[in-house]
Amino acid sequence: MQVWEIQYNAANAFLYEATKPQESNIGYLNQNTGGRILYPQLYAGLSIKNLYPGVDAEFKIDAGGKLKIDYRCASSTHAWTINFSIAGFDKTYLNSTGSICMQSRYGVVTDSIPASFSGEGFTQPIPVTYLEIQPNTFGLIIESNTVDMNC
Repeated sequence: MQVWEIQYNAANAFLYEATKPQESNIGYLNQNTGGRILYPQLYAGLSIKNLYPGVDAEFKIDAGGKLKIDYRCASSTHAWTINFSIAGFDKTYLNSTGSICMQSRYGVVTDSIPASFSGEGFTQPIPVTYLEIQPNTFGLIIESNTVDMNC
């Protein structure tokens, strides 16, 4: 089993909540109490509120079963504040498409460029790409100077 950690650097003390409840058809025994737990609530998402000033994040499982992260920014300038470190892999790097690759003895996990949004209702896409700040530490940069920085 691969265990890894994502640490948001200089983040606020944020609140999180499980989202996107799903039907459960599993059960298991609680080894501490010996009790049976049937049909526990499952969730396909996790929302983080106030990760940085003006920035929320949503972790979700897409239709293909892959983890995706969306950032919701009060304005496109808030995307610059997102900065995180990854631990638990042998090597992390950006590939030729700009995705983060995390290599371990089990293979390579790839995280494609996140969806980022701003504006009323968070419907205005922010064209961002990953930037490797130092080994195992990444941030976001805005791809184009044509973005309205006041939306």
